[in-house]
Amino acid sequence: MKKKWIWLAVVLLIVVLAAVRNISKRAKSPEAVAEEVGVVVAQVVEGDLLQTVTVAGTIKSELEINLVPKAAGKVLAVNVEVGDKVRAGQVLVRLDDTDYRSAVRQAEAGLASAKARLAQLQAGVSASELKQAQAQVEQARIARDSAEKALAAAKHQYENRTSTQSQIDAAQTQVSVAEAAVKAAETNLASAKARAQSAQTNLGRMEQLYSQDAITKQQLEGARLEAELAQAQVEAARSQLAQAQASLEGSKKGLKTAQSIHSDRTLAKQQVDAAQSQLDSAIAALKAAEARYEQLAGGARAEDVAMAKASVKQAEAALEQARQQLASCTITSPIDGVVAQRFIQPGEMASPAQPLLILVQPDQLTMEAEVGESIIPHLAEGEPAFVEVDALPGKQLAGKIKNLAPAADSRSRGFLVRVAVEGAQGLKAGMLGRMILQTAAAKDVLKVPRESIIAGEDGSYVFVVKNGKAQRTPVELGLESDNEVEVRSGLKAGDQVVIRGQDGLSSGVKVVVLEGGSEK
Repeated sequence: MKKKWIWLAVVLLIVVLAAVRNISKRAKSPEAVAEEVGVVVAQVVEGDLLQTVTVAGTIKSELEINLVPKAAGKVLAVNVEVGDKVRAGQVLVRLDDTDYRSAVRQAEAGLASAKARLAQLQAGVSASELKQAQAQVEQARIARDSAEKALAAAKHQYENRTSTQSQIDAAQTQVSVAEAAVKAAETNLASAKARAQSAQTNLGRMEQLYSQDAITKQQLEGARLEAELAQAQVEAARSQLAQAQASLEGSKKGLKTAQSIHSDRTLAKQQVDAAQSQLDSAIAALKAAEARYEQLAGGARAEDVAMAKASVKQAEAALEQARQQLASCTITSPIDGVVAQRFIQPGEMASPAQPLLILVQPDQLTMEAEVGESIIPHLAEGEPAFVEVDALPGKQLAGKIKNLAPAADSRSRGFLVRVAVEGAQGLKAGMLGRMILQTAAAKDVLKVPRESIIAGEDGSYVFVVKNGKAQRTPVELGLESDNEVEVRSGLKAGDQVVIRGQDGLSSGVKVVVLEGGSEK
């Protein structure tokens, strides 16, 4: 900024001097001086020329790590702040590991169980286990035989209606017998009640006579005993009647069932189907029991042992994963560096989808910038470059191109360029600035200041001062830098070209060289 003001002051001084000189010459010779114009010139020189492009960039740490947890959990402690220096292996964050410790214990138990199963298969079966398996086979055979008999009976009942009629007849007979038994029990109960009533009346009379000393106490006790026996007979008769009634009810239900079976073959068919299902289940159970017995008697199969070994390996992998998850609750620094950013506080939940800290190495900095597709073909890794940052005005740092992106960014369509900065004292990650890149070079060429070039409708040209007059000269241009331009034709070394005062200038106009050369 200071250089800019100095340069503006110089230009203003030149303009003032030119005006004073022109006024002075007009006073001496108005006609002669009226055509003279004061100009500033520069010589055409021969030398090397670098074509550069300047793009906006940002200082980045060459090694920048987003510290992301491998496990999710509640943050118990964060041991660093922004700006703290850290060492590789230093504990930075601790997460609550209660659930992960429990997972390790469960995995250890699973591994122990898998190993025990493998050891059991490899050791073989005991005599007691073999005997028990044999007993289960016998029980299954008995159950199968019973189911076969039940099925045969159900089929016979379904297919033979005569059998069901005999069942109806038998059931009707049972109902008749039960009805007679009920009537007999009712008669017996009535008789027992009459005898009890008579005995009770006699007891009342005997108690009255005893109170008059007309009978002995022994006679009274005899009457009382008769009354109690008569009442007990009543209760017994009632019980017999209840039993007879229950038997009658059961006989009636049996008769109804027999009649239903006889009249409705669907119910009989359902009984056949149920019996068949029971038989199928019994057969399947017998096959399973026989297979288990054969397996135990023949020893462990090779495939069973292989499967058990695979289960052990799977349990070992699960335990290792659980231990890694537990270890992930203690988060350490992978590098020696500095904490650039911190995103988490104690009590918050950490997630593998969100970084906890950003770590950088401040002594290894680069500048990153994006360039267009027309520039990227002219760059190569290892070529020199320069870096300027706003925080260090007037300071230009040398560097080299470290990386060139092989493909454009899908959103910006720009190509990322990274320049390693040499002598990075004072630089910090995040600073903004400019990257100056060399896109072409030419050796031993003619070059003029950029401000001498004028763009015309028919091409570029300059004004050359010859014999005190301005001469419009077309030029063919080549490479361009920030300040200079290559001239491929139209000029020669030593020519003086106008760099200030071209406004309104035309060929043949007399000029006065105010700076950069002598009047000719």
